[in-house]
Amino acid sequence: MKRSATRAYGAFFGKSQRSTWQQYFSANLNSSPSKKVSFGLGLGFSNNALDLDFGAGNRFPRVSGAFVGYQANYLEYLRLLAIDPNAPRNVAPLFPGRDPGAGKKYEMGAAVRYKPVEPWQVLLEYKKSHLMRNDTGLAAYDSNIFTVRSTYQFTRFTFARVRWDYDSLNSNASGQILLGWNPNPGTAFYAGYNDNFNYNGFSPYTNQLEPRFERNSRTFFIRASYLFRKSF
Repeated sequence: MKRSATRAYGAFFGKSQRSTWQQYFSANLNSSPSKKVSFGLGLGFSNNALDLDFGAGNRFPRVSGAFVGYQANYLEYLRLLAIDPNAPRNVAPLFPGRDPGAGKKYEMGAAVRYKPVEPWQVLLEYKKSHLMRNDTGLAAYDSNIFTVRSTYQFTRFTFARVRWDYDSLNSNASGQILLGWNPNPGTAFYAGYNDNFNYNGFSPYTNQLEPRFERNSRTFFIRASYLFRKSF
């Protein structure tokens, strides 16, 4: 990545190029102890994973050395203004450009699939990802995603699916109920309902903290497609 010579916005702080030599390790375990139950577990570690210094929402602002230093200098600037309101105001520290840097990234995933009867299955999943900067020792982000998905196959062509996801990074939950009919490739009919809400999260519209349950959106939908075939 290089600093743009014509655009100041997004320019790097300090060095105009960044690179890391990464080492990655992963391990996976999958097992099916019975026809009804199967599970999987995955672990991953990246050394010198690159944090691009964009932050990860309101819960995880930028944690680069440049930004941490800027915050400290700006607090000192505000302290001096509070002591002397007549102090010059044109000496405020400049907002720093992006300061990508290496860090340690940890990942984990686990899943359990339960199939009590042939047409019905339930899947539980958990995924975690965590990145910590080497230069500041601060977490660039820490994400936990939980998923529950259940599908019932009424016939070869007709099914129902229920899904629920929760993302701790945004304190956001979303759910979906879907009925589907797919008699042949290219022909399908779907009807469903989507719901999306936060709990003690930040509004996607105002970016303000909402210390309560707050619905973002809900949608009822119908989708249909049909493939016309013509023989010559």
